[in-house]
Amino acid sequence: MNEKKTIHRWWWAWNFDKEEQWLNEMAMEGWALYDRGFCVYHFEKTEPGEYMIRLEMHKPDYAYEAFMEETGAQHVAARFNGHISEKKQARAVLTFFPILTPASATWIKS
Repeated sequence: MNEKKTIHRWWWAWNFDKEEQWLNEMAMEGWALYDRGFCVYHFEKTEPGEYMIRLEMHKPDYAYEAFMEETGAQHVAARFNGHISEKKQARAVLTFFPILTPASATWIKS
């Protein structure tokens, strides 16, 4: 059975960028968000850095959520107009060097 933990934390709505940063720090430590309530976050243990979290502020839009799922992102939670999605990270990152042409792109293992 997966290890889980719950954290109680307060965020002001206008600090959603700090909330997103904290959620990504948790993901980098190996704690993936699986549910959120009012000032409550539920995490389960995963590989460190396996997920990237994005928090967006907008009204519910099911067409947008369907589009996000097509990209591989998963809608995790919504409270008021804040929506949290997570996506598994690729095992390798494609990078381009600005001085070189796109043909000079290299794969870097993460």
